[in-house]
Amino acid sequence: MNDKHPGSEIDTTSMHRPSLRVKQAAELLQISISTVYKLIHTGFLEAHHVGNHHLRIFSDSLRDYQERQKVIAANPHSQTPSHPTRKDNPWRSNAHRNALALLKQAGVI
Repeated sequence: MNDKHPGSEIDTTSMHRPSLRVKQAAELLQISISTVYKLIHTGFLEAHHVGNHHLRIFSDSLRDYQERQKVIAANPHSQTPSHPTRKDNPWRSNAHRNALALLKQAGVI
């Protein structure tokens, strides 16, 4: 089956990705609109242009983002601590602090 528009060279086989407006994405994620734009510009969310000024976020990109942000609860019956020890905590590493400084310098956070 040919999914091209009659008399046109536009292939529509990849044009079936539902998308949402920035405001809708912000409401779904319960974050601000400016944060959605930051997530788009830093590559955490995939979006596409509609016209000259409007963006739409692919809904599967939102799902993927939520999956990456998912917090996995520790097993309450486990004997291991539910949080990393200070030594193993990646949030305390020099690399993490340097990455934060770069993001702040770039105006992302």
